[in-house]
Amino acid sequence: MIIDCKCPHCGGDLVLSMRKTTAPTNEFDPFERAHRIMVEEAEKAGVTLEELRGKRKHKHLWQARRSAIKRVAEETGLSTVRMGRLFHRDHTSILNALRA
Repeated sequence: MIIDCKCPHCGGDLVLSMRKTTAPTNEFDPFERAHRIMVEEAEKAGVTLEELRGKRKHKHLWQARRSAIKRVAEETGLSTVRMGRLFHRDHTSILNALRA
């Protein structure tokens, strides 16, 4: 499955290639839901989606990132590996955020 986001928040840079295991793309698609959560958390924290998914480690960024990771895990049921791809992180970083 290819996810190519065309929303104004990420500028089309969210492109993932992975096997699709759910029904056709709709509001219940876990990857679309995860993207919406990431956008919501970024807006709530006053950062861009690019910053949320970026490498910078400023306190306001990692707090927003951690809350987005927790929401994505709770609301989508995606594996840590797939969540890591969405957040440009290793799956162990996702595990660490979930434990915090």
